[in-house]
Amino acid sequence: SADRVEPLECVQTAAGPLSAPREGRSAQFQCFDPGATVEVVLARRPTTTRLLSIAEIELGSNSASARIAAELHVAGGARSAFSADLAQHWTVDSVDSSPAGNVADWAVAPSPDGRRRLIVSLARAIGPNGSGRLEIVCSRRFERENEKLRQADLAPLDFSEIDRARQLTAVRPVFGRILDITGGEQLSCLCIDDLTEAELALCTWLPFDLLLDSGVRAETLAVGLRPPRVEAPATERGDAPADAALPDATAPAAWVWNQRLESWYQDDSAARHLAVYEIRNIGRGRLILTLPPEVKVEHVRGAWIDGEPAAWQAIGGDRVSLNLPADKTNLRAAIEWTTAEPRLGVYGKLRAAPPEPDSPVLARQWIVRLPPGREIADPLGGEPTAAVPQGWTAWRIDFSEPLPPELRYICRDSFRLFGVVAFLLVVAAGCRRRVADAENGRATRFALAALALFSAAAALLPDAFAAPAWGGAIGAAFCLAWRLPKHSQARAIEPPRRPRSASDSTLTMASPFEPLVLLIILALCGAAFGGAADRENARDEPVYRVIVPINADREPTGGRVFLPDEFYRQLHRLAASADKPPAWMIVGAEYHGTLSRDPSGGRIAAGNIRAKYDLHVFEPGVRVRLPLVSEGSAFIAGSVR
Repeated sequence: SADRVEPLECVQTAAGPLSAPREGRSAQFQCFDPGATVEVVLARRPTTTRLLSIAEIELGSNSASARIAAELHVAGGARSAFSADLAQHWTVDSVDSSPAGNVADWAVAPSPDGRRRLIVSLARAIGPNGSGRLEIVCSRRFERENEKLRQADLAPLDFSEIDRARQLTAVRPVFGRILDITGGEQLSCLCIDDLTEAELALCTWLPFDLLLDSGVRAETLAVGLRPPRVEAPATERGDAPADAALPDATAPAAWVWNQRLESWYQDDSAARHLAVYEIRNIGRGRLILTLPPEVKVEHVRGAWIDGEPAAWQAIGGDRVSLNLPADKTNLRAAIEWTTAEPRLGVYGKLRAAPPEPDSPVLARQWIVRLPPGREIADPLGGEPTAAVPQGWTAWRIDFSEPLPPELRYICRDSFRLFGVVAFLLVVAAGCRRRVADAENGRATRFALAALALFSAAAALLPDAFAAPAWGGAIGAAFCLAWRLPKHSQARAIEPPRRPRSASDSTLTMASPFEPLVLLIILALCGAAFGGAADRENARDEPVYRVIVPINADREPTGGRVFLPDEFYRQLHRLAASADKPPAWMIVGAEYHGTLSRDPSGGRIAAGNIRAKYDLHVFEPGVRVRLPLVSEGSAFIAGSVR
């Protein structure tokens, strides 16, 4: 940068930035002498670093873990080392970069003022005018149970030598617990709307139970956990015995908040199964899975933890043990095995049983994948989902019992062939070449009866089994369309037994039924084949599972719900894409009114109707507009309160 500019025999007339893509500033001078000059003293621009960071702390009863994401912007030069003061009682577990691989070395060393200091060396320097991200994981063990964190503890790392835009701290409790916040009444907490896009990009979990700027001082602030609510077992009279032993609420535990069983069935006699367990772990060292009776230990093909192969041990002949990492609270365990199944035929039943974990399971689902040409025949057993590989059929069903229900399957092409056979048999039986009036009458009655029978069967049977019924119904309709002209012609050439006029001739009476029968045929064809085409061409929409914690009265509790990551990100994308969020929302409505019958006309009329709306407003001073249907109604003045 220019440290000093001294014009000689000239004067500066203008200054401004350089044109893009160049960076810097320019100056213009007006000269008064041919020998005019400008003396410029240059100095190296100091290297400046700007920091944007957030510390996400998960608070447990015996320990706390923190993830610090630091976005570093370097200007004026390059920088390959950074340092930060480490708070007391915190320990650095790992240091990484984004993208990974740029951390050459890191160490925690004592500083001259007696504090500990984290020093990070980069393999590739940042800058000039560059940026990089560091992700640092810290942990802390409490000396006593349910210890509270003070404000100094809520900032595990302090980048004191770097210009900080804002240093955020977010706190949430472990699963099943609630934060207990004391002091800091004058502290103004932040919400998601207060964060910029750059700050939101640093977050890994939303929403926050507590979000604050660690640079704002609140000496009395303390964050801990509320004592767990434990109920003693009740006697027959409903009273808790005085000597009842309460369950140990602080014992290490784990929950399987979602268990997904995926089964691949082949045309041969083999099937492959994969059970995936989404686990919330609080101190458990291992997960024990009890295998189904038909599965042996030698059938297990492998196990994985968060996508990485994991070692497993057999316990006896029917159980498998998986070691859980101690440094992870949210993890995904999976186990794969094979079973011997009967060959897939025209029709059959499917049943599978996942290994049962030794932890509570909150939700269960079974995804069945069948090879091309097969489909699930139980319409109420679930819903179709994305199929892999291409051409396969996938079906998902949710269940609550340890064992999923039994599913029926069919061969789609075989049942369509049965429909063609039914069509040909009905046509062959109903379209015999006889002209006698009695024969034609019996054939017509046969076609009508067959049409009614097969149409009722097609309406009552599940879609998978309806192809033969639709074939029979279309064949019966075809017989009617083929028989009615024959029948009318035979009646027309028969010698009349009494004088008839042209208006009541059989030929003219029969003619209106011919287009009606043709319409019936077209409707049956559309119903038979249109629904199947729509199902095959329909686009699979993802279905996300939402878990709402409930209490003993089956009422929502805890003030939070659990969403899959993809669903949560999609909701935020939809909210961000909206031009303007609504200022208010109707969350409930009740309508009360009376109905009476008009004595003169017998019609039912409504009297006064009272409407009650529960509104949620998102900003002060909102003006709510509710449309009133003016046709046939009138507003009672003064009735709004």
